[in-house]
Amino acid sequence: MGEITLHLRDQLAAVVKDLREGPARLDVHFADPIDRFGARGVCGNPEAVNAGIPEPTRGEGEQGGFPGLNPPMSQQSFHPNELGTTILADALTTDLPLFGYPRTDRLR
Repeated sequence: MGEITLHLRDQLAAVVKDLREGPARLDVHFADPIDRFGARGVCGNPEAVNAGIPEPTRGEGEQGGFPGLNPPMSQQSFHPNELGTTILADALTTDLPLFGYPRTDRLR
């Protein structure tokens, strides 16, 4: 999972770089939250990313978020939980001023 996470991060960063340096020179930015998670990934203590959830969760129906799997897996599998979304929000609110956006404490 760690390798997949780093690969996804690198791919997203590359897309942002291409958009910034491409013909349109878009004003887009990339904030890397991985270091902020530390050792709190799927196997962390406390974990900030859900492990595989082998049952449907609220709103997914009996087949789960990925129909056809047995057991049905929730879409919440391997996604940030409440702690993880707080870490992601902190990454954004910390990094946005670095990109020229005004600092706001309304989200805290």
